[in-house]
Amino acid sequence: MPDLTKMNPAQRKAVTHAGGPLLVLAGPGSGKTFTVTSRILYLIDQGVPPDRILVITFTREAAQAMQRRFQEASDAFYPVGFGTFHSVFFQMLQRSGALRSARFLNGSEKLSLLLPIMKKYCGSERQADEDLREDAAVFLSAVSYYKNTLREQKAMEMLPARWRPFFRDITAEYGRAAEAGGGMDFDDMLTRCREMLLGDDALRKFWQGRFSHILIDEFQDINPVQYETVKLLAGEGTQIFAVGDDDQAIYGFRGSEPECLKRFQRDYGAEQILLDINYRSHPRIVSASLAVIGENKDRFEKRLRPAPGRGQIDACRAGGPPDGAGVPSGNGEDPGRGRVRLIPLGESEEQYDYLLRRLRG
Repeated sequence: MPDLTKMNPAQRKAVTHAGGPLLVLAGPGSGKTFTVTSRILYLIDQGVPPDRILVITFTREAAQAMQRRFQEASDAFYPVGFGTFHSVFFQMLQRSGALRSARFLNGSEKLSLLLPIMKKYCGSERQADEDLREDAAVFLSAVSYYKNTLREQKAMEMLPARWRPFFRDITAEYGRAAEAGGGMDFDDMLTRCREMLLGDDALRKFWQGRFSHILIDEFQDINPVQYETVKLLAGEGTQIFAVGDDDQAIYGFRGSEPECLKRFQRDYGAEQILLDINYRSHPRIVSASLAVIGENKDRFEKRLRPAPGRGQIDACRAGGPPDGAGVPSGNGEDPGRGRVRLIPLGESEEQYDYLLRRLRG
């Protein structure tokens, strides 16, 4: 059982949520991982079988870190499932016998498959090999975007104009060539899992009965195909605990859509909880960040606040004391500490040079 006394009211409300879909808006430094791991422990304490709990996040490192934090907080080993979207969907495909091959194509292999196909569509306009390779790299990015979003028109707009009329045909030929060679694209794990659940009623019912609770971290980075697949995976009665912050979305170039946060709330009628205390940052940084982020009007409105006193890093590691207890008062603090300065910089090299100069004093 997690120690509820170490939680602030919002964390405690999220951890002990009685049931039904829940959207947890987790501001920066708000003890998100602490809240998720505590939620898992709470569910187990309430009698939920650990192997019926699935935790999904976006990178292997994040999944491993979440699992490690959970194990450190546990007093025993529990077979809770942790993984990325890709690894979870891959295991589903594998266990369902829906994979002919598990060999993933690397970048050069994908180019080798795509280039001969594109050459057939060059027509009378001969194209230099180097230019064609550049177009092929762009084409692969467009295919990846399409597989993650199913937004065909937007994917086509990523291409040079001359290739747009052939997008659908070349993409189909590329897919057949990859499958014939026993290979698959990394993004195929998403599309094939969705197609499997859509096309096979028996398999869909099996997987919908597999998990009673699905916890999804960094929900702001979910893309439409991942979202639709989770909807197919979640059967009647499956509890979805979605944690994210639309102000921290970083994977738009891969097709992620922070709007899925609002879509989740609409589709499921999900209750909403805001983790609003930042245990990590100085009050001036919190204030400045809100001023900048507030210029974006297409977002969830969030009133975030710094934790009382200082020592936010230690408080965040502990989940954050609910009333700032045990946090130094900050008397005698340098009045310049935490001051926010805006420094206009250009390319990444200029930014690195500036940081190095500052660090060297």
